[in-house]
Amino acid sequence: MSAVPKNSKPLAQIRRWSPIIQPPTTTQLNNSDKVFFKPTELRWSASQLEQIPPVKKTQLPEVLFLGRSNVGKSSLINALLNRMRNPISRTSNKPGHTKILNAFAVGGISRLNRPAELLLVDAPGYGFKSRGEWGEMVLKYMTERPQFRRAFLLVNGQHGPKEIDYMFAKVLGDNGIPFQVVLTKCDKKCGPEALQKRLDEAQKLVEESGASGYEEIIATSTLEKGMPGVSNLRWSILNACGLKQEKVSLKKVLASFEGAKEKFQEKTDAMEFVTKEEDLEAWEEKKFAEREALEKVIEAGKAAKKEREAAAAAGLQETVGEDRIVAKAMAAKRKRDEASAAVMEEAVSKEEVSPEREVREAVLDESSGENSSPEPTVRTGGRRRPVDVDNRRRTRGLHTIEHRVSRATSTISKRLYKGERRSIDIQNTPMSDRYSFSLTTFSPSGKLGQIDHALAAVNAGVTSLGIKATNGIVIATEKKTTSPLIESQTLEKITRITPDIGIVYSGMGPDFRILVDKARKQAHQYKNIYGEYPPTRMLVQDIASTMQGATQSGGVRPFGVSLLVAGHDENQGPALYQIDPSGSYFPWKATAIGKGSTSAKTFLEKRYTENLEIEDAIYMALMTLKEGFEGEMTEETVEVGVVRDDAGLNGEGLTIVGWEGKKGPKWNKLSKEEVRDYLDQI
Repeated sequence: MSAVPKNSKPLAQIRRWSPIIQPPTTTQLNNSDKVFFKPTELRWSASQLEQIPPVKKTQLPEVLFLGRSNVGKSSLINALLNRMRNPISRTSNKPGHTKILNAFAVGGISRLNRPAELLLVDAPGYGFKSRGEWGEMVLKYMTERPQFRRAFLLVNGQHGPKEIDYMFAKVLGDNGIPFQVVLTKCDKKCGPEALQKRLDEAQKLVEESGASGYEEIIATSTLEKGMPGVSNLRWSILNACGLKQEKVSLKKVLASFEGAKEKFQEKTDAMEFVTKEEDLEAWEEKKFAEREALEKVIEAGKAAKKEREAAAAAGLQETVGEDRIVAKAMAAKRKRDEASAAVMEEAVSKEEVSPEREVREAVLDESSGENSSPEPTVRTGGRRRPVDVDNRRRTRGLHTIEHRVSRATSTISKRLYKGERRSIDIQNTPMSDRYSFSLTTFSPSGKLGQIDHALAAVNAGVTSLGIKATNGIVIATEKKTTSPLIESQTLEKITRITPDIGIVYSGMGPDFRILVDKARKQAHQYKNIYGEYPPTRMLVQDIASTMQGATQSGGVRPFGVSLLVAGHDENQGPALYQIDPSGSYFPWKATAIGKGSTSAKTFLEKRYTENLEIEDAIYMALMTLKEGFEGEMTEETVEVGVVRDDAGLNGEGLTIVGWEGKKGPKWNKLSKEEVRDYLDQI
């Protein structure tokens, strides 16, 4: 950075300083949001100071955004201008992407007869080796531009201010340039203690820079719900430009004054009658009578309530008593029926005496007993004649036997029917509730039982997840061993298929190795024919076809794994796919598989945004795993793989001899040291 040019004017002559203000109120914050929610446009861009429009054409106050490369300036500007879904400031996966000064008009568009209120200028990031030449232009702009009001120095809230930040703040202080520190990326993963530490470091940066820095530090986040801190930053920008955040209508002020005046007059009129002593006594008697009447009404209501409760309790007890009597009678009847049924079933099962024979013998014994009636006679022609008693008894006994046998047979048939019905219910049990070894037979509910068992194996595996960012893909998984004696270095849950594609699994490890070998063979066959490795979607289709073929043949079983495939295509950009044991596959923005997939997906649904960058995606992946992680999460128990540009790999992307792949982002697995650095920031 160079000093102020000799021919420049003193800052006191060219800059209008903003007054010291109190913390903003909720109304001020809401009005500030309304200003920034208005349409915005890119007013001008300049690669040199001479290209900036002169003062005569633009009389709007200007503020400048400064910060290191990849500190999150573009994301914060999009959040300030309410352009998260349709970004006005483009992001990039390469540091130092911004090469020029870009001025955005805030508060309206002049060509639509809605003049803007200020200009927000985005400066190139400092600290990147190829961007050093822009530092002199930026410093010259801040010292010579009459409309310039304040610089907002952006610092990464996850890592804190670096040495280059202290150096740049010192330059601002030495030149008397007013600036305010803004912490970016202050998400939940920072934690209260870490956030307080970053605030203290930022305060130290302001103190060491000189007297031109503002003590108020603003912590912001573009990922959290509601984007905390963004409204405060909007208010600070408007205050720096000397603009009003509250516009109160004169009519509303007069109306509120008249309303207050009327209420005061009503209270005054109500108290006029107590000015005399006799009026005061009458007023006291009136209030006492009103209080007595109110107490009587309350007591009457309480008494009526008690009566209703007592009546309800009495009716409930009576109802409960009747219900108990009925319940006892039904229980006794049920016991008698069960005892009779048990006796009959025991007799039938042992086949000692048939029911027909038992009934017939009982009837015959009764008819031939000692207490039988005397010999009957019949009167014919004036005298009695004996009747054929044996024949009459036989006839009557046979009718009785037939009736009793019919009733016994009916009872036995009913019991046999109940047993048969129970056996039928067992036979009609749904296939999904019974274990099935058949692979190619559908159940009545339309499912293949063995595929459900394969999905159960996946759900019993460790948690794995993938997140799609704007400039890459992140996949991560837990890496646990069953014994501390196992060499953990030999276990690999995330691996490379091609230089551009990586894969992770949940489920059975041997099945995963078979699929990896097949996928690599298919990729090399494609390269031998077409001279390049297959696109991500085509390789996913080949793997899914292999897994689906295992569901249509006898003597085999489905693969007990689900896969997450991460890659990058020249046309489609970053791509993340999930493949299930059935052979079905889907593209995802963020997903999880394994034991903790349910909680992980819930966490991702709350935190994921489409403008997520690769660094933030790595932090989010580790935080998601930590939500359901059992034990301590270290670099030994976690694996992380990324698909990003070669500039982010430091030359480690092409570790296999002869693998060149396509131009653009490459696949790489983070080292233990890199994982440990990310874990320390959570």
